[in-house]
Amino acid sequence: MGLPRLLGLLALFSAIALTAFLSSLFVLQVYPLTGEGGFTYTRVSGDPVSSITVCLPLSEDGENVFKVPRMSASSAKGEWACEPGASGLDMYPDCWVLSGPPLEPGESLDVRFTMEHVRDIRYEGYPWTVRSDVETKAPVAVYRSYLVTIVAWLEANSQAIATVLGALALTLALAAVVGWAFSRRVPEAYLTGGGEGIAFREGPGAEEGLLGAMGEGERRCERWRYVCLKFFVVDECGGSKKPSEKKAGLLKGSKYREKGAFGDLSEEAARSILRLIEGASRVWAQCCIRLVPCIDEEGKSILKALDPERAPYEEPVEGTVTVPVERKDGGKAYVEAEASYATDLCQFLTSREEGRPRRDLKTKDGRMKGERTLAKFVWKEIDAGQLEGTVLGGHRGEFKEGRRVKGTLEEIIKKAKDVKEREAAEAALEEARKRLPEREGREEVDLLDLFSKAVDSYFARKCVNVFVFGDFEDEAAQGDEAGIAELGGRVIFLDESVVLNRSCGTLAHEVGHVLGLGHRAEDRENLMHPVCGGSKLDEAQCEAANGRLKEKGLCDEKSVRSYLEKALRMAEEFQKRAEELHKKYADEKARRKRIEECERQAKKLEGEAEGLRKKAEKAKRSERLEREIEGKLEKARQLREEMRMLEEVERILRRSEEDVKRIKKELERVGKP
Repeated sequence: MGLPRLLGLLALFSAIALTAFLSSLFVLQVYPLTGEGGFTYTRVSGDPVSSITVCLPLSEDGENVFKVPRMSASSAKGEWACEPGASGLDMYPDCWVLSGPPLEPGESLDVRFTMEHVRDIRYEGYPWTVRSDVETKAPVAVYRSYLVTIVAWLEANSQAIATVLGALALTLALAAVVGWAFSRRVPEAYLTGGGEGIAFREGPGAEEGLLGAMGEGERRCERWRYVCLKFFVVDECGGSKKPSEKKAGLLKGSKYREKGAFGDLSEEAARSILRLIEGASRVWAQCCIRLVPCIDEEGKSILKALDPERAPYEEPVEGTVTVPVERKDGGKAYVEAEASYATDLCQFLTSREEGRPRRDLKTKDGRMKGERTLAKFVWKEIDAGQLEGTVLGGHRGEFKEGRRVKGTLEEIIKKAKDVKEREAAEAALEEARKRLPEREGREEVDLLDLFSKAVDSYFARKCVNVFVFGDFEDEAAQGDEAGIAELGGRVIFLDESVVLNRSCGTLAHEVGHVLGLGHRAEDRENLMHPVCGGSKLDEAQCEAANGRLKEKGLCDEKSVRSYLEKALRMAEEFQKRAEELHKKYADEKARRKRIEECERQAKKLEGEAEGLRKKAEKAKRSERLEREIEGKLEKARQLREEMRMLEEVERILRRSEEDVKRIKKELERVGKP
């Protein structure tokens, strides 16, 4: 459902609510809300009485506090007659005359009454006056329900409520009309890839020329800059070995290659990610910055599932590693080796619920404690004379380049000819273990940097890495954090809900950190507010972000060129379609007739889809029905796109020609400073 239609529906509901509210107030005037009450009068002393007068309290404006149209009374001896007295400012009696069997001292009279226009006040604070031969005050009890309280509050605040509902209905209606008029000027087919099944709206003309599909209106940018994004949906450890149909969310339907750490996401998951990129790109268009998918060597968008078990990060030990070997003269010879440590990514993943796959991540300012294991410790190239004069010189054939250091020394210990050789080999092995232990703990690990390095060895390094976890949380963040990014870095962590709910503002916010922008806590409408999630960026922020991209690009030339070439194809196809429609329906009468026909067919298809949807709901789940519904809605959408194009075909044709020229010009500039 489009935003104008949604606003229209909200306006309609507000108008209905206002009408219902005013109608209820009118009904309450005709049929006022009633309540029941009563009190007991006891004759204490004196002669018997057979008649009493009950007077009701009056408000400051002279009206009855208790608006009583009916009253009844009875004693142990029988019923009493209740006659209304004269009325004052309102239509209700100010007093009632009660008469009946004599009431002896010690006997009581039970009085019951019905009152109208019950209000939410403390009636017990208004006692009635009872007059016989003496005058007394009788406290009264009124029995009210929650409905009385609610209605009384509504009546008391009726003017304010009616004003708010009226203003809301009017505002939403105006917003819907403006949105409708605005949206009719842009043919949706062009903005969504012309129905090619590509959710990512990749036509720069749509972003730049046709009323800013990127949210910038008629603005022109002399120079666009790009941020390329690689997406990795983090699977559970060993997830590549499990059936994809049993997975949920973005990982459902993912397929891994044998022994590979990366899998292909389903088309649906890929579309969800591309739509997220599209929405975030619209936000950044105000700064002449586009967000686009990073492209691999095969020209495909890098949107992958990641099995962390198969992608440990291996980090070489800095500097030269040497192993001391005892010389025959008592000195030491140092043999060079190379080593690296591997960090298992699985150790950082958790699960919020028992039995749930471990693909959640909870960090503190993007860091966690972790450990790494010795992955490689091998000899470097050894000079023939390097072991000359050492106790182990007779075993120089064991010291081969690329062979494991510990394995070599353990083999020499087994083959040692004498005690001296064995002791020298054992000493060298012990020294190697001290210098490079099998496991090494670290106080804190920068997980943003670690995960990024783990995938950089497989894919292009210039793009921004975005990792999607089942549930991401950062303890150092304000509120419920859905993402985190390193300031000025090129890595982002996101919660899966950001993609599934298409929270484009969250991705756009984290890209802001990547582009060097800090938080703007003083401006709640700014994109970089830490909590509120606005969408605005000021000139200083745009200048800083573009400066960061100019200084340190975050997109490779191949990805930009692929994006623009695809956009050019889409723009040319759209231009061709506009030309065909313009030629075919040059006559205004024929064009009007075709528009009406499209409207009629689209409504029919939408009605059929709605009927199928109800049928599918009763069947609980039916993939065949869902495909049929989607097919009918797609045809209806195409018909409505054609309607919009026909209504302004001349302007659209002119603008599409301009867009083709603009994209070609931008393609020529790719790779140039």
